[in-house]
Amino acid sequence: MVYTGLDIWQRRALCNPNPVPAEVSNAQARVALRNAGALAAAEAAIAAAPADVQDAWNNAPYIHRDSALVAALGAAIGLSSTQIDALFVAAAAISF
Repeated sequence: MVYTGLDIWQRRALCNPNPVPAEVSNAQARVALRNAGALAAAEAAIAAAPADVQDAWNNAPYIHRDSALVAALGAAIGLSSTQIDALFVAAAAISF
């Protein structure tokens, strides 16, 4: 059997019912961090960051999983890549 790109994507989706989203809203990210008990640490790390990072955190409508902001913030507050992925999955499940 020959699989097309779509077939492979569908098979992966079936194997992973909660894929890590590429982005979540800024509000979803903040609520997920609060629910995980990490919002205060994240805000402290952002406050100590350069102004452009603070601007991105405070004004960006979406937070992208593969962004330098997420990598730096995760490192600053001691989150592993797996923990960041879990936060993104949890954030995506939040609706307003």
